[in-house]
Amino acid sequence: MNKKIFNLIEDDSIWFMFSSEQSDEYFGKFISNITIAPAISIINNKECVVFVHELDSENIKDNDIKKITYYTNKDLYENIEKVIKEMEFPKNVHLNYSTQNDVKIDVLGYGTYKYVTNLLSLIYKENNKECIFESAENYIYALMQQNSKEEIQASTYAARKSIRNTRRSI
Repeated sequence: MNKKIFNLIEDDSIWFMFSSEQSDEYFGKFISNITIAPAISIINNKECVVFVHELDSENIKDNDIKKITYYTNKDLYENIEKVIKEMEFPKNVHLNYSTQNDVKIDVLGYGTYKYVTNLLSLIYKENNKECIFESAENYIYALMQQNSKEEIQASTYAARKSIRNTRRSI
């Protein structure tokens, strides 16, 4: 997991990602791309908590991630509520949608957006708290501008190979 994520998240905010069968490429890039059943991550500026179905539990092995395994939708709901309580009900909830019509960022889809916002609204309402849903696009843009160590190594290798091939052809 890219620890720079923690530096992006403001106080009183969380980044809530939902992925089912690799529906969210950013969940795949930053958390795990090996989940089949619905998986959720909640990230604040201190920790990343991932809710993963028992079928996918072994696919999350990152030590920087707190993994919570769920078996039923009721387990999932209760565990999400527990974590949000522990995080003291952050007011700002960032989701992976775009306010700028950027189709690469707009990965939730309307049905999933409604499901997630209804779920979180209910949790907050039952606890007499309020939340504001916002786009996570600024987080995504900031992280996408940073190359991972593997991406830098691959680019360096490709550049060296290209230079060698160019020299051979001259």
